[in-house]
Amino acid sequence: MKPADVTGHLQGRVQDIASLADRFTNAISEYTELMTNLLEVVRCERINDRTKLLLILQQHGSKQELKSKIANLKNQVEEDERKLAWEIRNAEAVVKKKCFNCETCGGSGTVSKTKYIREREGPQAVMISVECPSCKGEGDLKIPQEVEGYVALVLESVTKAAKLGKLLMKISDDIMINLST
Repeated sequence: MKPADVTGHLQGRVQDIASLADRFTNAISEYTELMTNLLEVVRCERINDRTKLLLILQQHGSKQELKSKIANLKNQVEEDERKLAWEIRNAEAVVKKKCFNCETCGGSGTVSKTKYIREREGPQAVMISVECPSCKGEGDLKIPQEVEGYVALVLESVTKAAKLGKLLMKISDDIMINLST
């Protein structure tokens, strides 16, 4: 595989991670907005501000429906966080190794090829193993140095966003516990 192909492959993987991180941050943003609405509902109930309470609940139906939306979104955020963490770990391992398994041969360094042998009965197909043309038999593709730093930087930013999202989820869990007591 040519260095440009390796770079393109890595850019595709980084783009996948960035798309997942974008979905995660959008869900976190929506979750934060719903939690803010719930806290405002509780505040309005405490100070007996019926007008503002009705305006907020008009968007969500009822306090229970708002809590239900929060719970559903929380499940999505947690699932996205697990997927993102898995992708980050895999990408970090690739950067640490400075190479990744060749997708053409699955890391074996060889691919199967059909060879035809002439027999009395006619041509016979035989499978043989040949050196993988992509990795030249190594099984791994080296990451170009100029790309390595870029991938590491993107991963660091995505990791920070994931940690902040996880912290927000922990804080919101504590808030929900306090609201239910």
